[in-house]
Amino acid sequence: MTSVLQRRALISFPSVRVVFLLWFTECFSADSHCDEGYLLFGEHCYHFETETVKNWQDAENYCVAQNGHLVNHFNPYRKFPSVQASSSWVGLNDIDREGTFVWSDGTQADFQPWETNQPDNWQNNEDCVHIRGTEHQDTGKLNDLPCSSTYPFICQKASGRSACLCLSS
Repeated sequence: MTSVLQRRALISFPSVRVVFLLWFTECFSADSHCDEGYLLFGEHCYHFETETVKNWQDAENYCVAQNGHLVNHFNPYRKFPSVQASSSWVGLNDIDREGTFVWSDGTQADFQPWETNQPDNWQNNEDCVHIRGTEHQDTGKLNDLPCSSTYPFICQKASGRSACLCLSS
C-alpha cells in the first residue's frame, strides 16, 4: 500500500513534468519566437525572401515595415547558404561615404567575408552589398553592387525569446 504522501508525489510529479515540458517547448520552439515566414537563428528571426526581388532600398523598406532591417552584423559562420540558395541583399552599404561600410541599422561594419577583389565599386556605382548564394562558386561571400539592381533579400528582426530568457535565469 502506498501512503497518502507517496500518492500525492506520484500525482503531482507528472504534472510538474508536463508544466516544465510545456514551458520548455514554448521557450525553445522556433515557431513561438518568430513571426510566420521567419526562421530563428540564435537570438534573431530571419526572413529569406526568394519569391520577390527588389532593389536594395525597397528591400530595406520592406524589412523596416516588418519591424526589422536587411540582415545586419553578418556572421560568416551562420549557415545562411543552407536555407538561402540565391544571392540576396544584406544590410551592408557605403551609400553615405564611399569605402565606409555601415549596416542599415546605422552601426559601423567590422571585418566582413568579402569575395576576392571586393568591394571594388565597379564603375563608381556599387554602394550596396549582397551575399553570394549557392548558384555562385563563392557561396557566402559578400560583393558590392549597384543599389538599383534587383535581388531576393534577407530580413532580420529580434526574436520573442526575451521572456523565456528571463524565466530561465
